Amino acid sequence: MTRPTLALAATKESTDLDTDGVYLIPACERAGFDVNVPIWSDPEVDWAGFDLVVVRATWDYFKKSAEFLAWVDRVSKVTKFHNPPEVIAWNIDKRYLDEVAAAGFPVVDTTLSEIDTLGVRCLVYYRGVLDHTFHKEPLLHRDAEETALFLREEITAAEPTLLEQHLGDAVCDWLTNRFGGILYARVDLVEQAGEPVIMEIELIEPSFFLNVDPPSADRFAAVLQRLV
Repeated sequence: MTRPTLALAATKESTDLDTDGVYLIPACERAGFDVNVPIWSDPEVDWAGFDLVVVRATWDYFKKSAEFLAWVDRVSKVTKFHNPPEVIAWNIDKRYLDEVAAAGFPVVDTTLSEIDTLGVRCLVYYRGVLDHTFHKEPLLHRDAEETALFLREEITAAEPTLLEQHLGDAVCDWLTNRFGGILYARVDLVEQAGEPVIMEIELIEPSFFLNVDPPSADRFAAVLQRLV
């Protein structure tokens, strides 16, 4: 029996998927996939040859967003692709937070200073269901190079408060109704005046930080199984 082929799209610098790859790639192989980590911008890749393409570590997309969106559109026409193109196009424009706020959700005040002292609580969802949560410690000293694709952060496992989970669940329900379903979402929350508010909703290439909950990789792989 032929194993389905899975592409976890990345950048040239991130084919290890950072902290996620060591867990996610073996989990997907255990789930029955032949796994590849192709570079999204490589013109030699035959994307139609994959049964499923999942955007995972395309962390340089913001440098060439028009090219990235053209790639998303092109590849999604020849194979199964997630998150869906309309989700990515919506999320790539940070004005999406205006729509989120207009829908009645609390969105962070851009003048907030608590981010640097309290950090960020991140809720990871697969198919609209909360899978795990982690806490990003405050970044008080940003000494990474300006050209870096991402900053090293202090990440720890966490449990969401009832208010945090209620907000995260409500946002994912809204997204599901808005787009008819999403494969993954990361809802990043911060505290403002003692209440959780949305800092960002990551639907393109969020790190899952599977190292804080390694079995999560198998749970995600099981979700992928149902897509092929």
